Amino acid sequence: MQMVQPVYMLPSLSKIFESMRKLIILSALLLPFAFTLTSCKKEEEKPKYPYKPIPQELRDYAWFDVGTYWNYEDSATNQLDSIYIYKTEVKVDANFNPNVPRADFEILVAYAKSALTGFKYDFYLSKYSDLKTNAISVLYTNPTHTDSIRQSEMVRFPVLLNEYYNSVTGLFILKDTLHTYILDGKVYSNVQVYYNEVDGLMDYDSTITWVAPNYGIIKKQSLRISKTYWLKNAYIKKK
Repeated sequence: MQMVQPVYMLPSLSKIFESMRKLIILSALLLPFAFTLTSCKKEEEKPKYPYKPIPQELRDYAWFDVGTYWNYEDSATNQLDSIYIYKTEVKVDANFNPNVPRADFEILVAYAKSALTGFKYDFYLSKYSDLKTNAISVLYTNPTHTDSIRQSEMVRFPVLLNEYYNSVTGLFILKDTLHTYILDGKVYSNVQVYYNEVDGLMDYDSTITWVAPNYGIIKKQSLRISKTYWLKNAYIKKK
């Protein structure tokens, strides 16, 4: 008996073309997904720690526009002094690195001057010097004096009651928050009360300072001598 050899049929050209057509369609469908994955990868490569604006809650206590002035009375001499804003500035920290996991904030500076003495006072809003805290504070400094550091640090964010911070001139702490506070017949709301162990703006005495939103410092009292500055009136221009 003669053996019949099996016949292997090659696929027809039409089937080959049909397979190629399906492959091309499948590739076209998958192409957008490939672009999407590539885009996602690029998104992940963007800076994870961008520069941040100073929170509005902190701005309310210390960020004022040019033309703002405060009239303070010295209880020891009954003398009036006017402190006025003559320049403001927005800075970027020179050490900012978008790849470093810490809270980098803009730096806001309001430059003020005493009409009575000519002394200058700079109000800095920036990240607290201790990088472990990622807190923000307002630093009131008097650059006119060159004998030593003349500064007072307060108004921290986030607001943490009774938490001590050790500044260059000593400890400062938020001792109380007052829903209302009456000073010289005027009612102030949401007043923060700070203790400074060594207040460079008050001849290095320990002080208590009352700070109100939209007004800034409304009262500063020395704890060593009988000396208090309080706000008599003000003209406020907000940033």
